[in-house]
Amino acid sequence: MNTRAIACEYILDILAKKNTLLTLDKKLKKLNLNAQDNSFIKALCYDFFRNYFSLEKVVDKYTSKKTKPIIKVLIMLGVLQLLEMSQPNYATINETVNACKKLKITWATKLVNAVLRQVLRDIEEIKKAFIDYKKSDLPEWLCNKIKHQYPDNYQEILTQSNKKAPMFIRINNQKDKQEVINFLNHEGISFQNTCLANCIKLETPLNIENNDLFNKGYFTIQDMSAQYAGHIINPENEERILDACAAPGGKATHLLEIDPSIHLTAIDIIDTRLQLLKDNISRISDTKIEIKKHDLTQKLVGSFDKIILDAPCSAIGVIRRNPDIKISRSLEDVKNILDIQIKILQNLWNNLNSNGYLLYITCSILEEENEKQIEKFLQLTPDAQIENINTLSEYKKKFGYQILPSEKQGDGFYYCLIHRV
Repeated sequence: MNTRAIACEYILDILAKKNTLLTLDKKLKKLNLNAQDNSFIKALCYDFFRNYFSLEKVVDKYTSKKTKPIIKVLIMLGVLQLLEMSQPNYATINETVNACKKLKITWATKLVNAVLRQVLRDIEEIKKAFIDYKKSDLPEWLCNKIKHQYPDNYQEILTQSNKKAPMFIRINNQKDKQEVINFLNHEGISFQNTCLANCIKLETPLNIENNDLFNKGYFTIQDMSAQYAGHIINPENEERILDACAAPGGKATHLLEIDPSIHLTAIDIIDTRLQLLKDNISRISDTKIEIKKHDLTQKLVGSFDKIILDAPCSAIGVIRRNPDIKISRSLEDVKNILDIQIKILQNLWNNLNSNGYLLYITCSILEEENEKQIEKFLQLTPDAQIENINTLSEYKKKFGYQILPSEKQGDGFYYCLIHRV
């Protein structure tokens, strides 16, 4: 089995919009590979998209427009290994060429071999250009948007968007926190406390497969920026709370950890995501909650004291965690999602009790999905009033709070707490 060929086929499916990186673990599990091969394929796939536009600029100089996508992707994978991965160059070239046979393109072996050997001869010059390319490895439409909306710090945003995301865990405060700390110390995993209660940043990634403490609900993998939701909504006193667009369950489980007495309803629309939501909730808590499948662009029955709306969005703020987003999203996608967001927001407002609170969240940094969306909603909704979120004061905008991706903080998230007065 050729790991490069497996990666190449999976990448081609993503480029054809038949798959996403989110399903890669499931795919690898079915192949029953060893841990080393699994890790290598994951690194190839994630780093391929993390460096997609930079790799394309390099490879385009050595291929023609008539080069078939499968050959181009395979060559890009070879270049990626030569530039970014610490492997012997001869092994990289040989194994990438050997992948042609597995991919049933043996006629392309001479081309793949010739291009990669020429790249190797030009490697020092290419490395210098590659560093420059990586400063803006995003589609042109998105680079232009970020430059326009963040003229003072767009380069830092572009840089952070292409870095590997840091790993944060949220410790379940209903369990013994010291057991998690002892485990991390025993495994030699360095960590730092953050400004959020029970939120820890790991210095090295943690594999949760077959991890006993994870499976028993002692901790959850959740980005720091996403963990603000539970603290802001502050569940208490048997309140009726709705977690809209709840899967995979990070927010719902956090609410139950803070106060298990709440009456929680969690909604999503996709069956596979609903199953993931159920699995995560059962891992964390035995509290009974109501889980519904519902299209939130349609009216929902029921009333709630508090609502968390993690709205459908472009997910531009989490590109470094899901780098295939830079390929799968388009300017047209962003435009289309705006109508869905405002429709859901208006619908759920009718389910919010008087004096209740709705927390609007996106994992985007684009103002049209965030500030401008809230500005429009306020114009249409006279009984809506924005509330301050003191823990996010350094990220305050005219409407709501915008966290940008960073090494310290986590991913790019937008928050706005709206009070029904």
